[in-house]
Amino acid sequence: MDVVDRVPGVCEFCGQWDSGPLHDGFGSCCRHYIYNEGNASAPVFLTVSGLRIDLANPRVELIHWYDIVWGLCVQPRYLGHSPKGTYSIAQHSLWVMEFVRRSLENARPVDLLFALLHDAHEAYMGDIIRPLKYLPEIYDSLQAVLNGVQCVIERAFGLGEMSNRLAEVIALADQQAAAIEMHNLWPAGVVDDGLIPLPGELACDVGWRPSLPPNRVKDEFSRLLLNLVDQVGVQLPVIWAYGDKSQRVAVWDKNDWS
Repeated sequence: MDVVDRVPGVCEFCGQWDSGPLHDGFGSCCRHYIYNEGNASAPVFLTVSGLRIDLANPRVELIHWYDIVWGLCVQPRYLGHSPKGTYSIAQHSLWVMEFVRRSLENARPVDLLFALLHDAHEAYMGDIIRPLKYLPEIYDSLQAVLNGVQCVIERAFGLGEMSNRLAEVIALADQQAAAIEMHNLWPAGVVDDGLIPLPGELACDVGWRPSLPPNRVKDEFSRLLLNLVDQVGVQLPVIWAYGDKSQRVAVWDKNDWS
């Protein structure tokens, strides 16, 4: 830790008063979240915002919207093996949300937020390809971690239990997204229609948009996500950037994207 304030003060992470010295602006209450003190063997993942996520025990207060946006925008679907160009998880999620909006009568903002975040765990775990995900040797343990991370993310965004109808529509949207992606990202004749069915009528109505630059997707995804968050009525935290406390700016305050 480069900066130590040798005076008590308010922890910038949780807002609580700490009578001990602040470390780079963080109190003793929270700095283990940032620095992973005393537990180097924990399955901890360091995010772009500097937060450390324990995948075995994820915490709602450590889920930040910008970490999710960043992770989904820079990671490709299909491990990047699509011959006609990579296609980000974020673009896939935007497509799924649009499919849900068109197919679910009177879709509410909370339904669209569920759809947009249906793969949000992949911001922390990557796009796990189906042949790996369904290996019998690891299926149960991998699914437990995946479900745990996804559940915590949904809680962080104020989402409750998903209805059965919405779950069915999102699952259909996911399948149709894979179909339209593979038929557009692989050359004709490579994708066997017996294995990858042709997209349905609604999927064709939603259409296909070629891969976009990560920064453009990041901007579109962020604005849409934060607009839905406002409509649902969730208060998201501000996370500070890396660096000396005196130089920090709240670059990931959602108000910067309004």
